Amino acid sequence: MVATYPQLDGLRVEAAWSGQMSYARHLMPQIGRLRPDVWYATAFGGHGLNTTAIGGKILAEAISGESDRIRLFEPFGLAATFGPLGRAAVQLTYWTLQAQDWWQERGTK
Repeated sequence: MVATYPQLDGLRVEAAWSGQMSYARHLMPQIGRLRPDVWYATAFGGHGLNTTAIGGKILAEAISGESDRIRLFEPFGLAATFGPLGRAAVQLTYWTLQAQDWWQERGTK
């Protein structure tokens, strides 16, 4: 933080985001109905500010019966995540991307 914003040096951090992001293997948001009265909207891939607002609108339209746009997300429904093995694969992918970011930023300083 201080490397980017040196004027913040000496400030105390009171809250921090864990950095966890929800990605689906197909890289599309998962929005749908699991069963009656149980809806989901997940896997926005770190683009939460804009896409979750749109996802929420689509979900609200589906719940209220105003629109059936939610059907466009049916091909991207919930998929198996393969338990601990899937979480390990995701973590390795994240570390790889983090290392690539570090390497790229290293060259720009």
